Amino acid sequence: MVLHEAPGMAQQGNSVRNAGRTTRALASGCFSLPDIHLTLINGSTDNASPSNGQANVVSKAAIRFAPGFGNKLHRITGCLLAVLLFSVSSSVLATEVQSTEYRVKTAFLHNFSRFVTWPETALQYHTEFSLCVIGADPFGTQLDKLTGKVVHNKPLVVKHLNSLALPDNCHLVFVGKDADVAEILLLLGEKPVLTVSETAEFIEQGGMIQFVLVDNKVRFKINVSAATNAGLNISSKLLPLAVSIRQGH
Repeated sequence: MVLHEAPGMAQQGNSVRNAGRTTRALASGCFSLPDIHLTLINGSTDNASPSNGQANVVSKAAIRFAPGFGNKLHRITGCLLAVLLFSVSSSVLATEVQSTEYRVKTAFLHNFSRFVTWPETALQYHTEFSLCVIGADPFGTQLDKLTGKVVHNKPLVVKHLNSLALPDNCHLVFVGKDADVAEILLLLGEKPVLTVSETAEFIEQGGMIQFVLVDNKVRFKINVSAATNAGLNISSKLLPLAVSIRQGH
């Protein structure tokens, strides 16, 4: 079995970092400003103080620019434009990296649904295989591509639930980062529902599969004991691909 990795994520990540360094370097160069001299004329320079009824007064001021200031100003304008363009490029690259990451995670979710076995009773009374998202959905439109794919002889459907909804009719639940993991896992108990998240410490809290990034590649951890307690069987083809496997409590 071949699971999808994150093609180009490492290269894209390096591109984002390089663009960021270029932007900072350009910005640093842009703000080496030319000399601007301020000359005070017709102004009092004595040391008078408010106590004797006098105060320092500046009646006129003249600003004198260093030679070549016009050319330098033109270069500064061009330089700032370059900084803006590089900043936009960095933002676009970062968006592309995130899009690639969640495209890969979507493919993993599909594979998880295929290579995990549910008890017959968890599927026989349902006409659909339900992949539910609780909380914020970071996938954009990626999950929509899974709709209609056949999983365990049933068409896959994607459902979005609020964090307080009880996912009774879900077979696979992705828990968003803004959701209350402890509450959701408590509500699910040992129901035959595969739980997946990218939230830190998800496995330690009793979740079953946790996405992690290793060297800019999407990987995952597996909590076998949590899955077994819920009556789920994770395929031996899936286990070797995990970066860590949690057995027992």
